[in-house]
Amino acid sequence: MTKRAAILIASPTVKCGSYSATPLYGTKEDIKEWKRFLSMPIGGCWNPDGPNKEIYDMTDCSSDELFRLIEELKNVDYLFFVYSGHGVSSKDDDFIFSKYGQDCISVNEVKSAIGENGKKGVVLINACRNENPYFDSSISFKSPTDKSQPLLVESARDDYRKTWENILNNGKTKGIVSIHSCSKNEESYMYPPSAQYSLFCEMMFHEINKAEYPLTIGNAFKSAQISTGVFARNHIYSGKQSPFCDNDDVDYPLSLGSTLVGAEYLME
Repeated sequence: MTKRAAILIASPTVKCGSYSATPLYGTKEDIKEWKRFLSMPIGGCWNPDGPNKEIYDMTDCSSDELFRLIEELKNVDYLFFVYSGHGVSSKDDDFIFSKYGQDCISVNEVKSAIGENGKKGVVLINACRNENPYFDSSISFKSPTDKSQPLLVESARDDYRKTWENILNNGKTKGIVSIHSCSKNEESYMYPPSAQYSLFCEMMFHEINKAEYPLTIGNAFKSAQISTGVFARNHIYSGKQSPFCDNDDVDYPLSLGSTLVGAEYLME
């Protein structure tokens, strides 16, 4: 059996002393929706709670809490990591904020911690990437010492989980794949019509909505990359947002598709 885990982090607030960034209330909705999707048949029937829990969602966690959790999950075969919140960038790394901005975390360190023992995984960062020379790799960062979910009989859940695992195990992609909601020196926008979700997550959810057959993370990204860029140019003043993936051919599974599970995925 393939062991899997998802870490979903919302970091809506950054407040350091007299500095305060704009609260990103949609980040909580992003994480709520990712958790709901993953736990559905179309998302692969991840276990959201209980003794076999596979989804770990946190808000404004500390770097210590994050790396401790990654360490606890070191024996999983596949780890899906999503962060939605504020971020900055340097020449050779990206950084995300946690614990109300009291911590900032190197994305490279997250990838390294997740990728130990050669496991498969995705690191999806939904945050701005404006370069700031203050944040540099020489700085010492902390590291650890219908819309309702249908009720399923256990055999059906097992079938959906095995299908998801077969796609993962039969694919060609290896290692950790990084996805960012924007490119270097760009901002990551909210979705203006509702401001409920961030723009890139909204477009990823749209691709899941449309999927009739199994959808890989790479194919979802390619379409969401285009729609995010077009929407930013046409609807956001002086907007430019170009999502980035270091391997857009990644064939890790995202959605099983509405035809396979007999039901559509609908955003809340």
